[in-house]
Amino acid sequence: MIAAALQAAPPMTFPREGSARERIVGAFEMLEGFLSGTHYRGCPFIIYAAELTDPKHPARTPEILSEQLDVLFDGGLASGAKRGELKPVRAACAAARILLEDATSQAPRSVRRNSSQR
Repeated sequence: MIAAALQAAPPMTFPREGSARERIVGAFEMLEGFLSGTHYRGCPFIIYAAELTDPKHPARTPEILSEQLDVLFDGGLASGAKRGELKPVRAACAAARILLEDATSQAPRSVRRNSSQR
């Protein structure tokens, strides 16, 4: 049942090129086009993630930045669909940029240098 519902959901295409930061921001930017071009009314992933009962499953133990980005993404998507406008998606994208900038400015110099070279 889950597989059938996911197959029926509107497709989302996430960025595959660029640095990790560019791909993350690109995912947020993709939401605007997604919500503009579909009759989306709910995220199958969010709906079916509730079925993950194992507390040690990787989807249940994210790092803080991953958790923050996940909440922003889901919130932008849900609010944009609920309200029928793109303002929540744009706000989520702006917040993601701030979180990513903050995370990279606090990373050790070698980590920042390596991530900017990707």
